[in-house]
Amino acid sequence: LYMFVWRPSIRLAMADDSWSSFHQVLYIGQAGGSGQRGNTLRNRYKDYKKHLRGNPENLWTEEPPTTRAGRLTHYLALRPLEFWFATVENRAKIKNLEARLINLYNPPLNNQNRPKLRGRLSSIPQPALRDS
Repeated sequence: LYMFVWRPSIRLAMADDSWSSFHQVLYIGQAGGSGQRGNTLRNRYKDYKKHLRGNPENLWTEEPPTTRAGRLTHYLALRPLEFWFATVENRAKIKNLEARLINLYNPPLNNQNRPKLRGRLSSIPQPALRDS
């Protein structure tokens, strides 16, 4: 399993006078697996290299693209970008673990296994912050 993770150099002051930083998981994928010759971690990374050269300013100045390639170039331009990976010995568990991580982190570049909004509010956009 691998992840592209954006870890901006933003530090937040906490109430207990400590400092904290954050990261954003942009994409979660899998490499290897039975019957997938050539689907190595190295080859998966090479597949994404062409998307790493985008302009990070586009994230704030342009609408997000609708194609997968466009979205990859749009988000993978963020810096600093980290490439995390974990080896999972039991291949039968990889797909389930990938789905659970996507559901937990809701990365913007994954379409499958993302959490779904339910109920009346799912179709009505809501502001993240409101004035009191």
